[in-house]
Amino acid sequence: MHENLAAAGIDLALSTRGTYQNIVAGGYTGADDALGATTLALRLDTARAGAWSGGELRLRAEARYGGDVQAAFGGFDALDVDQLLPADPARFGRSAIGLSEAVYQQSLGDYAKVYAGLVNSLGDEANPLAGSLASHDRFLNAALLAAPVRLRLAPEASVGAGVLLSLPRNVSADLRVQDGDEAVGRSPFALRAGTIVTNEWRWNYSVMGHPGSVLAGARYGFDRSYSSAGSEAPAALARLAPSAALHTRQASWAAYYDLAQSLGEWGGGRGWGVFWRHGYGDNDVNPVDWSVAFGVVATGPWEQRPHDTAGWGYFHVYQVDGALLRHYAYDDEQGWEAWYNAELAPWLHVTLDLQMIDSDIDRRHPGESSPVLAPGGLMLPAASAGELTGAHASDLSWVFGLRTEIAFAGW
Repeated sequence: MHENLAAAGIDLALSTRGTYQNIVAGGYTGADDALGATTLALRLDTARAGAWSGGELRLRAEARYGGDVQAAFGGFDALDVDQLLPADPARFGRSAIGLSEAVYQQSLGDYAKVYAGLVNSLGDEANPLAGSLASHDRFLNAALLAAPVRLRLAPEASVGAGVLLSLPRNVSADLRVQDGDEAVGRSPFALRAGTIVTNEWRWNYSVMGHPGSVLAGARYGFDRSYSSAGSEAPAALARLAPSAALHTRQASWAAYYDLAQSLGEWGGGRGWGVFWRHGYGDNDVNPVDWSVAFGVVATGPWEQRPHDTAGWGYFHVYQVDGALLRHYAYDDEQGWEAWYNAELAPWLHVTLDLQMIDSDIDRRHPGESSPVLAPGGLMLPAASAGELTGAHASDLSWVFGLRTEIAFAGW
């Protein structure tokens, strides 16, 4: 069936994942839970479908179900990126399903492509080694998959248009204009509030035969109210921190830089390298001032297992000392994560994961749900963390994780 669809120009990718996490030490309290996620993507190639050449239609839908341990952990950055997606603001912390991409893209020759529709941002800032927010075989922690400074200016999906450029000397660019508000879980093609301008530039190079990649990006949002609570602030202040006086501005920005450098190739696609992410934000209304992440990733660490991957990464997120984050006793968050992804079959991957995070929650108000940085800004789980009242909080947390992914098809 898959071959027949491909011959007609239709490609399907279906991934379903289950992630078990256990706070074995630290946090508000020890806890464990399991989260499920499913992603269905469709791509129509107009040339293979017998129509015009150079056209491509992409659709994506996502679902999240089950629970997570974020509330018991109490930190700022998501322990599992799947708990953020789909990024429906009304369903954060609960099961959700939504359309997260509906884009048409047209090639204009060898050097340019234009696209428009419901634009998905999960693949932005993709690092060849560390991955992106769309990755399912790399890190679990969102702070290692994207620069946190840009997330409040990166709704998972919103109406937009852009151009992809392929320039000489292995330089490429993604230039985009999109609506400033999250569309997942809402009317997908409605214009809501403000505008975000994004530009990302990538240079692929080689040093002494070792491939590398550098990405520089910047985002500017304007014509809407931004505050230190994130892009959802005006509607969420009463729930987030009614006693915190927050100022707003009509514009905000973020800039970020990524590096991936291969240091050794073992043949057959196997090798290892290092990565680096760094970002600065508008520390007036962005909850993140700056962030950094770096680490090492290997593909095929054992000759007998060429499709396994493994990695270790460290991150540090420096938060702005504003009224909202003082209310939640947030300060810097830092930690490391190590993982090993084993391919048991081409369609089955299992990831063992361990995170150690210093979340600085020992001064937190007991029993309050903690806001989490998500695409589009800070979000707060709908359910109260009242069961945590009186718990002794420890700012140093150890979190074990086990993720299983079944990919039924792909391209």
